[in-house]
Amino acid sequence: MNLYAISGTGITPNSDYTITQASANSTAFDITPAQLLYVATPVSQTYGTAIPTLTGSVTGFVLSQTVSTATTGTASFSTTATQSSNVALYAIAGTGLTANNGNYSFAQATANSTAFDITPAQLLYVATPVSQTYGTAIPSLTGSVTGFVLSQTLSGVSTGTASFSTTATQSSNVALYAITGTGITPNSNYSISQAAANSTAFDITPAQLLYVATPVSQSYGTAIPSLTGSVTGLCSARP
Repeated sequence: MNLYAISGTGITPNSDYTITQASANSTAFDITPAQLLYVATPVSQTYGTAIPTLTGSVTGFVLSQTVSTATTGTASFSTTATQSSNVALYAIAGTGLTANNGNYSFAQATANSTAFDITPAQLLYVATPVSQTYGTAIPSLTGSVTGFVLSQTLSGVSTGTASFSTTATQSSNVALYAITGTGITPNSNYSISQAAANSTAFDITPAQLLYVATPVSQSYGTAIPSLTGSVTGLCSARP
């Protein structure tokens, strides 16, 4: 960056005139710095996790120059966000370089202002598995909520009370059914969903039927009579 002269030439006045350069000509050509941009590499990070090493690049060089030929120092990138920062978009800022001869100025790329994205941590409703015989009454279902970070707890970051339920009934057929958790509203730093195992957490197993033969006492050598008996174990759900 510098001020340079612009000189006029080519005119030969007659003897009535002389010709010189205006004094302002000596600084009439102003070369201003080219603009370099710190361009941060975007980061999407889950709430409560450690801040990684941040990276980026510097763009805007002219005349085939590079960061090593036109600047001194080392580019580095940082954010004001911390491991405990709330879910939001944060800036990643570049610093560390000085332009040789003042030929460049530095600025942050526009996108840097929202380059660090802290996303919600995932809470899970985790149902306690139940194995239940066909035809028996559905018990009270239980479970827990997991996934908290930064030593936080259910009461500290959410409202409501967790409860667990199933679409299965006493008369539902033998099969695997879901147990679903509901009732919790976390703050904006968390989202909440069902644990994968919840989809098959309620197992209705077959009820046991018994063939019960009617006892027979028979004299040796006599014909075998018709034998009878019953089947027990049928439940009221499906006689």
